[in-house]
Amino acid sequence: MVYNLVPVVVPHPWVDTSRFPIVVVTFAPSATVYEMRALTVALRRFATGLNEPIGLISDLSEVRTQDPDARQVYAEFVRGVSGKWVRGTAVVTQNPFQRAVFNLHATLVGKTPYPVHAFSAFHQALPWLLAKMGGPH
Repeated sequence: MVYNLVPVVVPHPWVDTSRFPIVVVTFAPSATVYEMRALTVALRRFATGLNEPIGLISDLSEVRTQDPDARQVYAEFVRGVSGKWVRGTAVVTQNPFQRAVFNLHATLVGKTPYPVHAFSAFHQALPWLLAKMGGPH
């Protein structure tokens, strides 16, 4: 599989495409439902222009609190994401309880059409995600 190695710009401050086809979303310490809707709109717009699938890293390292409605907006977005444009999602969180919940949920429920796994650090998440993408890029 050949990827476009030119970074793609996404019109949202939480999204980093400099490692394209790996896309990193770094969530703010707290987010409103309106901020989460803006993020999901930007990601959907981004997805419509993709020719190749991406790997997604959701960095929750700085998240301290989150509006339940904002969490629901993002959860609905994730459930609706097509496996045609996402090959896998690595979640980065320092919270061991959150990691356990993410990994247990992904194993037992698995409602996404792509693999999801939680890690404690970015340097652990990247190799796993690259393997899901078919190797180093």
